[in-house]
Amino acid sequence: MTKQEKIREIIKFVIPILNEFSIKYWIDCGTLLGIIREEDILKWDNDGDISYLHSTDVYQKLTYRLFWACDNSGQFVLKGANRRPRVFY
Repeated sequence: MTKQEKIREIIKFVIPILNEFSIKYWIDCGTLLGIIREEDILKWDNDGDISYLHSTDVYQKLTYRLFWACDNSGQFVLKGANRRPRVFY
């Protein structure tokens, strides 16, 4: 699986969880640049950038839900949950 495919899989994994909590999100930074410029994730990009608005209580629920989903996926790992959740393949 290519790096781009892994990033796509992570984004497809995270977005339904954001939707579950009715969190407003958008693709950001290098991921947005790639989509606009190349209509795909840039070949040299190392991550998928998703920004979102949240309150503290939603953040805690989201972090717990991401941890649970990653743990049960057998595929993804959650890191940095105390500052901002980051999902790795």
